[in-house]
Amino acid sequence: WMLRMNNATTSVGVVSPTISDHRFTPAKRHECQSLLEDRFKGYPMLHSIMERAELVPPESCGHSRGRLQRWYDPVVSKRCVLTPTTAVTIDPLHSTGIAHGLAGVHRLSQWILGGGDAVGLQHYRTVVRKEADHLDRLVSLAYRCMHRFDAFTAACMVYFAAAIACEE
Repeated sequence: WMLRMNNATTSVGVVSPTISDHRFTPAKRHECQSLLEDRFKGYPMLHSIMERAELVPPESCGHSRGRLQRWYDPVVSKRCVLTPTTAVTIDPLHSTGIAHGLAGVHRLSQWILGGGDAVGLQHYRTVVRKEADHLDRLVSLAYRCMHRFDAFTAACMVYFAAAIACEE
């Protein structure tokens, strides 16, 4: 992905099963940097953009994430309740945010309309955590199968069946 920010900075990322270790040693950091530099060689326009790109703070080099890209807890605090997509980012390739976010908004609205008790709020937090773990496992399965197209498509079918069921 390439997401242009409002300060002339662009966030660039690559979804890849290549780097899976959370411990980001200098060797892994170099591997990640090489992956980004080499990734666009087959795309002349993107390659020319990336060739001239420079890293800006806070990063001094590219970095890799493991399975869950971002997890922020507490989902629930004294003055704030996070929607699932605010608390967790799983995978841009599978677009987990839409269905997960809508399901969370629906649950929060039901909780508010039902009186908003503390037990219901803790239940919401537990459900968000369990859903994030479940989604992470489904997406991780697809990445582990990526080297075999038939297995990858089957794993993606399982994920999308879950997403469609959630949306319905």
